[in-house]
Amino acid sequence: YHRVWLMAECTDMGYRVITAGSDQEALTLVQAVRPDLVVLDLMQPGMNGLDVLRRMHDVDPHLPVIIHTAYSAHEYHPAVQRAAAYLVESADTGVLRRTIMAVLHGGAGPSSASSRPLKEGETGHTHQRRA
Repeated sequence: YHRVWLMAECTDMGYRVITAGSDQEALTLVQAVRPDLVVLDLMQPGMNGLDVLRRMHDVDPHLPVIIHTAYSAHEYHPAVQRAAAYLVESADTGVLRRTIMAVLHGGAGPSSASSRPLKEGETGHTHQRRA
């Protein structure tokens, strides 16, 4: 359900969306498609979400990843510090929408002046877009 909702939200925002049904499929898509952004849930069947994040950054160290999860437990984990943002899921869909826009259009990212992930409600920092 979460993937379908997220796909509808991003499509409504005018973005082309590709979803993955598993951690392995997500890693394959990151290698094949080279997306502009990934929205990743840390709690998923199969591989640990933190391992998926690490492997995505092994493929593309500059790939902006928004962690969108139901749990705040990993917010300060060292692997998460490379994420563009860490959001705890909420009923307010505007938070995710604003974060996606900030990351894709001059917001935060791993190459921003402040390399820490955005927190819920923060706006983006100046950042260079990937070539």
